[in-house]
Amino acid sequence: MIIREIFDDQNRLLRLTADTRPHGGQKSIPRCDGCRCTRGKVKQSCAARKAAQDHMANVGETIRKSETYINPKTSPRFYCFHDVDLSQPVNCCLVHQYEQYQNKMVGIKDLLQASMYEKILALKQVAEVQTPSGKVGNIRIGEITIAQIQNYVAPSIWAGRAKVTAQKKFTFFVSVLKWAMLSELMPSALLLKLDKIQKPKKTDVQKRHVRISVTAIEKVIEAATPFYALLFRFQSRTGARPNETTVLQWSDFDFDAKRVYIQRAMNADGVISTPKTEQGIRAIELEDELVQALKAWRLKQPLEQRGNNLVFPTRVGTVQLINNWSKRGLAPAIKRAGVERFTLYGFRHFYASVLLYDLSLTDRKVMKMMGHTEIATTIRNYGHWFEDRKDRDNDVREQLNKVFKSA
Repeated sequence: MIIREIFDDQNRLLRLTADTRPHGGQKSIPRCDGCRCTRGKVKQSCAARKAAQDHMANVGETIRKSETYINPKTSPRFYCFHDVDLSQPVNCCLVHQYEQYQNKMVGIKDLLQASMYEKILALKQVAEVQTPSGKVGNIRIGEITIAQIQNYVAPSIWAGRAKVTAQKKFTFFVSVLKWAMLSELMPSALLLKLDKIQKPKKTDVQKRHVRISVTAIEKVIEAATPFYALLFRFQSRTGARPNETTVLQWSDFDFDAKRVYIQRAMNADGVISTPKTEQGIRAIELEDELVQALKAWRLKQPLEQRGNNLVFPTRVGTVQLINNWSKRGLAPAIKRAGVERFTLYGFRHFYASVLLYDLSLTDRKVMKMMGHTEIATTIRNYGHWFEDRKDRDNDVREQLNKVFKSA
């Protein structure tokens, strides 16, 4: 099987195509709409052609592995619903083979074991999803269809979950299928269709972030335990993303300048690296009270938590899972405070509202402080607040006119 990726002149993937005729399939005709190249005839002068050729040169050996024919009916099942000894070679199901692979990678890459467990748990939850063919776990991975993913797996993942959480779990599911294809455990034909999965779309009303009041934020902080109170205060005063805060180190602070430098983050796979965009690396100003609270915490932080120089670690000093912050810290504090529920990202949205409403900063200044790559991201997330601020400013002007007219 021949696989080809077509990119546009900005290195964005346009289409992934394959010729499966050697295995009884059909030829998928590539089309490059960006440069008007059709029926696989990409012009010599086309930047997409050069980008595709360069990509093929880098990963040619990996792609050529897909030429091996894999019988879908002999592929392993998704999950076998029983525990196995991972210290021995396993081939009973995909989830256990992937778990064994992840266990090995924990010692090689900067991969968090806790994050690996989170991923395996998500895959086991997918295995329980019911389809007309039975549970997903009992289906051979080579026989999983795009319709089963679209109609049963995706809805079960998105049901009752926040968008970020659902997207994370769906990414786990897709990543294990891609790993199975690269490991020649299943045919790669499904890979060509995964990008066609239609994810639930939220309405414009749902996309509008509701502004959380200062009173609600303070009530939650007061209701939290000391550790989480400081964490929530930091989040609401800096707007840092949770995956940036969880790997924050004391060396990232300049207390004399009252500033913190965001320069690393943890991705969905538990790998710690620089933020995904250059704009994510930024300096954030700290208020006086927060600086004093952080200094006090640094002095009294238990010795067993100081091994990795982390600011908000687990009790043994390792990186904390963000879900634990939500379940053990935020949810109980919100319940005790008696305020409307919000997620950890609510603190980030609150910080954005302070920049817009209370400080009246420009959209580009807000973009820089929030670590957004493009102004379009800032407008998409908080554009309605810009409009609300305009309306508020107009109301103020009207009130001032009334005051001075009556004088």
